[in-house]
Formats: sequence, structure tokens, C-alpha cells
Amino acid sequence: MSSSPSSSSSNEEFSSFRKVLISIASYNVEIGYSICGGVSGTVSRTVAAPFERLKILFQVQDLSVQKPTGKDVKYNGIIRSLIKIGKEEGISGYFKGNGSNVVRIVPYTAVQFVSYEKYKEWMMNMNPDGRLTTWQRLNCGGLAGMTSVIVSYPLDVVRCRLSAQYEPKIYHGINHALKLIYQTEGIKGLYRGIVPTLLGIAPYVALNFTTYEHLKVKSLEYLGSDNLGVVTKLVLGAVSGTFAQTVTYPFDVVRRRMQMVGMSGAEELPKTMPSAFRQVYQKYGFTGFYKGLLSNYMKVIPVVSINFVVYEYMKIFLGLAKSGSGEV
Repeated sequence: MSSSPSSSSSNEEFSSFRKVLISIASYNVEIGYSICGGVSGTVSRTVAAPFERLKILFQVQDLSVQKPTGKDVKYNGIIRSLIKIGKEEGISGYFKGNGSNVVRIVPYTAVQFVSYEKYKEWMMNMNPDGRLTTWQRLNCGGLAGMTSVIVSYPLDVVRCRLSAQYEPKIYHGINHALKLIYQTEGIKGLYRGIVPTLLGIAPYVALNFTTYEHLKVKSLEYLGSDNLGVVTKLVLGAVSGTFAQTVTYPFDVVRRRMQMVGMSGAEELPKTMPSAFRQVYQKYGFTGFYKGLLSNYMKVIPVVSINFVVYEYMKIFLGLAKSGSGEV
């Protein structure tokens, strides 16, 4: 069966578009890695957006000035809460804050992957055999995580507040939120909670990248192959992401609560990291540091899995992949 003219035209346009991207990536490999990271971040975060919003609500809903009078929380239980959001806000409710998350995640993921590649390259040049030790991989991941956070943090604060608000809205879109936070709280408001974020993201990215690469190398050795299938890569990404998130999750809870300062008003909110840790522990005990963890697993597993897989296939698409290496 012959293909239609419109189909042939689309294929030609796609082929031309790919050639342009490959030529850009060949000219400047950092731009190539940025494209790979940006695409992988956008796809993975959008897929998991409903669980990301639910996680944020579980973490900070007791602080909100919009919470129902006389009630501590509005949302309880993952399935029940997802149904409630759908009934009250429609399909768009599941993706509230995802626009700012995508705007944030493109530079965040791009900077993270590019800086990780550059830090690896720098450290590999320091070794006579050109290979990285586990400790060096951890350092590369930690530095990459901190670099990406500093670049994109104001959009993370905006994403948190857009996700946490109910009706009537306080913030009407990304630009309005950025302007209002800056006008009422100054530049400090756009960087609230960055200390626990940096303390949490450094070990998270370090553990995530290092665990994934270690498992990937071991899998290649075990299978006696120079390539892994999509399902295997998804599983490896899920394992590495779950492990890293579990270890660093308390910092995520604390930073979200600090990001709410300036929005909630009704509650006495923590303005320093020690006071935030103390407040959570006094109010909920040790389990308070893992509020929303289950819904976060439901987000992290697809996000990290898809992130790594899309990133690797984008590298192949742009001719940046290193065949047979155990590296991302």
C-alpha cells in the first residue's frame, strides 16, 4: 500500500528537522545534551503530574489559609483524593501547576544532564585510566543537582504555590505568581527553602545517577550484551529513583513547607530549616517527614524511569550515544 502525499511530506519534514538537530548537536554537544534533557524532563513530568500535585497537597495542605474551617486537611488517601480533585476541578485540576513545572523542568533537567556530563568529563580527565570511581560519580551527581536547582528555583516556588492553592485562586498563572511573590516578599520569597532543597537534591541526584549507572553496568555484564531493552531501563530507573527519593524525602517535605511562607497567612509558618524540621516533628512525629511519600513513589517511578529512557533515546536520536558504555 502506497503512503499518502501528506504522510510522505510529514516524514520528509521530520527527517529534515532531525538533520537540523543532529547538526546542532554535532556543532555543540552541550546544546545536544540540553535538548535531550529538556525533552526527557517535559515528557516524564507531564505523565506524572497528577501524583506530583497530590504529593504537594499532602505535604502542605494543613498550612493553607484556604483549608476548610475546623478541618485539618481536605485530602486523605490517594484514590479518594484523586476522585475529589476530578469532581471539584475537572481534568485540569490534575495538571494544576504543571505548566510552571514544565517551564521549570526544561532548564532544570537540561542543566542537570549537561552539567553531569561535564562534571564526569572533568573528573574522567583527572584519572589515568579515564574511568570514574563510585565516589566520583556521587560527586558529579551532587554537583549537577545543585547547579540545576540554583538556576531554576524561583519556578519551583511558583509551582508549589500554584499546586497548593484551591478556589478562589490567589495566583493566576506563572507570571502573576512571580510578580506577586516578588512584590510582596522580595527576591528572598523566590528562594524560600533553597537550603533544604540543596541539602536534599545533592544526595538525591548523586544517589539517583550513581545507582542507575551502577545497575546498568551490572545488567550489561550479567546479560553479556552491549545494549539494554526499554523495559529493563525503565525498571533500573524506577529502582534508582525510589531508593534516592526515600533517603532524601524529609528535605522535600521541609522545603515545601518553607515555600508556603507568604501565601498561607493563617498558620505560623517556619522561616528557617531547623524550625521547619522542629514543627513537623512536634506536630506529626517522625512519620510527618514522609507525608505524601506513597503518592510520591507513584510519581517518582514513572518520572525517573521515563526520564532516563527518553534521555538515552534522544541521545541516540541526535547521534550522541556512546555504544556499549555503561553510562547514561
